[in-house]
Amino acid sequence: MPAAANDNPALSVSFPPRQPFVSSSMGLVSDFCHEYLRDADVISRVRLAAHELLENLVKYGAEGAVRLELALERQAEGAYVRIRTYNRCGADQLATLRPVLESLTRAADPVSFYDETIRASAKRAHGSGLGLARIRAEGEMIVSYAIDGNAVTICAELPVLETL
Repeated sequence: MPAAANDNPALSVSFPPRQPFVSSSMGLVSDFCHEYLRDADVISRVRLAAHELLENLVKYGAEGAVRLELALERQAEGAYVRIRTYNRCGADQLATLRPVLESLTRAADPVSFYDETIRASAKRAHGSGLGLARIRAEGEMIVSYAIDGNAVTICAELPVLETL
């Protein structure tokens, strides 16, 4: 039997890549989390991931609107939170982003990868590169991505035990 529409609540925000929209969107993310999630640790990890992803959308969005989707998926095998972002990047940004995403998703130990990223960030002139590594290590989330032309989709997922 399919789940009722309200059994899998979702939030979607789309906006031009400008900093003021991060705060507004985070207010919506917080409201969503407090409405549907019980565990304060889960809420904190979802907020961390959403904030890092929103900052990346604004920092690296090249043209048009960027989008963040937050969903609580309840299925027979359990529930999970999924955060998905969409944006378009310039060629230089894609050339930098692709190897970072490949390394991040292939890393067997997210905490070691995060530590390595911290060390490497000291040598960078621009951007620390820590946001996505934080999502995996501190947020304990599964991160995946897809690149189609100049369109980038990043997804972070977290299993949850208790929902409201």
